Amino acid sequence: MHRDLKQYLCIKQSVIKIQAWYRCQLVRRIYQEHREKIVAIQRYYRAYKSGKIEREYYLQKRAAAIVLQAAFRCMKARKAYRQTKAVCVVQSLQPTGVIKHAKSLNLNIELLLKFRLLLEFMLQE
Repeated sequence: MHRDLKQYLCIKQSVIKIQAWYRCQLVRRIYQEHREKIVAIQRYYRAYKSGKIEREYYLQKRAAAIVLQAAFRCMKARKAYRQTKAVCVVQSLQPTGVIKHAKSLNLNIELLLKFRLLLEFMLQE
């Protein structure tokens, strides 16, 4: 009987060790699964945050590019309008001879200025 008791206690200890090891493995597996799920959630959240920041950056750059393009197009349109307006003015003044008259006046002013400078130079001597 004593031998049976020893054998029973030995088997009981072995069973307890096996059950403890099995429970440990079970808890470890559950912990690993939870950890993997938590890490996956964190990874998805960080990717979401990063994507949101990148999208904001892209939208700011896009808005700035649109503003620059609009300003450039507006500048080109204003320049073309001014040129067209200047051409219209020149073409409308040509038949009346205003341009020739203005050129002759400009030449007359230049001649008068040269003559005045010459007189001043002569008076100084």
